Amino acid sequence: MVTNDISKCSGCGMCASICPKNTLEIKLNSDGFYIPCIVNDNCINCNLCDRVCPQNADKEKVEPIETYSVSSIDDMTLSTTSSGGICYELAKVAIEEGNKVCGVIYDYDKDIAKHAVISDFCELEQTKGSKYFQSYTPDAFCEVIQDKCAVVFGTPCQIYAISQAAKIKAIRENLLLVDFFCHGTPSMYVWKKYI
Repeated sequence: MVTNDISKCSGCGMCASICPKNTLEIKLNSDGFYIPCIVNDNCINCNLCDRVCPQNADKEKVEPIETYSVSSIDDMTLSTTSSGGICYELAKVAIEEGNKVCGVIYDYDKDIAKHAVISDFCELEQTKGSKYFQSYTPDAFCEVIQDKCAVVFGTPCQIYAISQAAKIKAIRENLLLVDFFCHGTPSMYVWKKYI
């Protein structure tokens, strides 16, 4: 169960989401980063947590087949989104086709960024803009791996973990997974101090 060095944890949250016995919860550590914490002794040694962990990934170099630079052609979308609005455009098409989307929103009550599964355009508006710190993922990722979503946006470590979990659950072909360049995230305490 989460056998790797916890100091290398990226806080993706998938270990807690896939655990069949709810042995893990994702909590902020003393440095302000999300990490898995053992909350009971129900572990059955299924090793699902280790199988989805980005830290256990084979570090093979893969050359991209093709690379594209894209942006929305809608001026309003460009002015209200980050990085050209392509995630918003992809999500919009998914919702128009009756699918659910998993993206990051800001929870103003808790002052945290969190992944949420959304199904309408009002909710989609909340995903606009970069958040620049870790998102809380377990609740939304549980829905994703129950095959209740079609498109997922996240950091590379989050997307790797979702891809691994989706393969285990035999739903990988049902998901469009979209990640972005990530240079790491600051401590949540930096954000809290800023607020």
